[in-house]
Amino acid sequence: MGGLGGVFRNHRGDWILGFQDSKPSTSPLQSELEALRLGLLTVVHHGLSPLIVETDATDLIHAVFLNKLSYTSIISDCMWLMHQLRHPKIIHSFRDGNKVAHKMAKDGLKHERKK
Repeated sequence: MGGLGGVFRNHRGDWILGFQDSKPSTSPLQSELEALRLGLLTVVHHGLSPLIVETDATDLIHAVFLNKLSYTSIISDCMWLMHQLRHPKIIHSFRDGNKVAHKMAKDGLKHERKK
């Protein structure tokens, strides 16, 4: 299982919304892609646009833009959602900037185990 989590903040860095979940996963990259897809679905559902995606997973950025074949279905979903959101930027942030999202992903994983 992979823990998924993310945080939405406004332009001042104030908390707007967070999400967490868990899904079966074969790799850390798959978990990152699943988190991106869930985050983008959340943005579409709640109308949180415009958007800048920040991630500490450089593998995620490369997979999305190089369309890594082993994850074609997830990447296609993400690309379609990003198209609907007018192609938000995906930028690298250092791990320190993603502490809350990582904590939410870990908590999401723990929650799933208790179900």
